[in-house]
Amino acid sequence: MEIYNRRTPGSVTGIVFLLLGISGVLENISDMWVNFTLGKEIQKLDQTLARDSFLAGCFEGVFALLFLILAFAGVVKITRVIRFWRIKRILGDRAMISLEELSRKLHCSQKRLRRELEKMIQHNFFLQGHLNQEYTCFIVTDRRYKEYQKILSEWKREQSYWQEKGFDEEKQKVVEQAQNCLTEIRSLTERICLQNQTDFGMEADLQKLEKGVEKLISACRHDPQNLPQMSLFLNYYLPTAEKFVREYAWIADGEQTGDNREELRRELFKGVRELAEAFEELSQRLCDSMESDIFDDIAALEKMMEQREKGGYLGDRKKVFKRG
Repeated sequence: MEIYNRRTPGSVTGIVFLLLGISGVLENISDMWVNFTLGKEIQKLDQTLARDSFLAGCFEGVFALLFLILAFAGVVKITRVIRFWRIKRILGDRAMISLEELSRKLHCSQKRLRRELEKMIQHNFFLQGHLNQEYTCFIVTDRRYKEYQKILSEWKREQSYWQEKGFDEEKQKVVEQAQNCLTEIRSLTERICLQNQTDFGMEADLQKLEKGVEKLISACRHDPQNLPQMSLFLNYYLPTAEKFVREYAWIADGEQTGDNREELRRELFKGVRELAEAFEELSQRLCDSMESDIFDDIAALEKMMEQREKGGYLGDRKKVFKRG
């Protein structure tokens, strides 16, 4: 289906209106000047004829004003056509563009641009054009607009879910950051498993770590009361787990050089296994009974991390390896 109207509305009528308007203005102003001059000259000879001449001049002035309006309408149409061509050039192959970018490139305000786009859609310049509900972007295909509506509906449903669960903006941000960490851990796990097909122990630990993290995030997502006791986990230990997996993936890619490569690999393998076991136990306790106290488990995690820092890995990694 066509996106743009091949017969650009106003490309012909705009020129016709402009030419007719200019010629009409010039002709009527000329006639008005003649009638006023004639009426002035014959005023002493024939009052009735002079009055009729002045009256005709007034009518000519009204017609001149009407033709001026017609010429202005032609200018508006031509200007809209030119702006339409510029918008098409700016869009290129894109199906959506922000009004901020479009207004910047067209050198006009967003308010004026919104009005102009609405008129273009109304007059079928864009056969599938849509402005989103917040007037922040312009969408030129029905398919992309349906995708936008679907995403917007899901976002509103998610916002409603957060509100029903009692999440404020800060709590929601914490859970979303945790979800981003989990997504990254999943991606790194897939990468490591592809490059280390014989390292089944590491693969099992990574999958155990991933499942434990997923359970804990799910528990916090479904009940905001779990967030206070899990804030340390979400804000520190989860990013630490991501860091461990990232460093292991970095080694698996062969980007690490130096004599301590195998030693570092073993250290990371051990760290990931300890974190995986700790996360699995945490998630099991939290999911079995939401009212159970898991501060002892978090304390154990903290103690484990302190021991690893003393071991040197988290303290000064530059002494252990160097990047190639």
